[in-house]
Amino acid sequence: MSVAAFFERILPLVPGIKARLADGLDEACGSGRAVIAFAHAVPASRFTGIDVSAEAVASSTSLASLQRLPAVRFVQGDAAELHRLGTFDLITALDEVHDQPRPARVLRRIHESLRTGGMWLMQDIAGHARLADNREHPLGPFLYTVSCLHGMSVSLAGGGQGPGALWGRAQAPEMLGAAGLDSGVVETLPHDPIDDYSIAKGAVVGRS
Repeated sequence: MSVAAFFERILPLVPGIKARLADGLDEACGSGRAVIAFAHAVPASRFTGIDVSAEAVASSTSLASLQRLPAVRFVQGDAAELHRLGTFDLITALDEVHDQPRPARVLRRIHESLRTGGMWLMQDIAGHARLADNREHPLGPFLYTVSCLHGMSVSLAGGGQGPGALWGRAQAPEMLGAAGLDSGVVETLPHDPIDDYSIAKGAVVGRS
């Protein structure tokens, strides 16, 4: 996902979020590019990125320091424990929930960490768990292969469930609902033939 596409095409799915965004969190933030871009776009707000990789967190922290972004922090940790970082007005989970060893627990923690009136946004593959059901997807066979060789193995290597990148349009809503994250809106976007975007309001699924 390009940061430019995120601000131009994806974030508008969450109307008015910039105006009420005091604290944001990107779960499994990787290189931290999205967090740093947020900090530049909404300089009066605070942003947190959490990632299991110590190398990624060190690199992101150094980059934020070089760009003089004191309201940005990067934390090494398990996304299944992100509730320890506080509560947030916006939580993003960008194409990575399926990689988590404990995805159901991660989703519950996201629910617990949303402030009332806050929003959550999940980007994930618009696929199906059965290979035969992906025939209409423009990249179905390729994504299924990647799911088996990467997404599933990353989760299994951490002792997890291994849902894979194509955990499915059927399984994902069930897991979201069980976590209290009943998606208010599921969108597809013209620029992105691969993903679905799920959006929910903290006023419905979160806490104060």
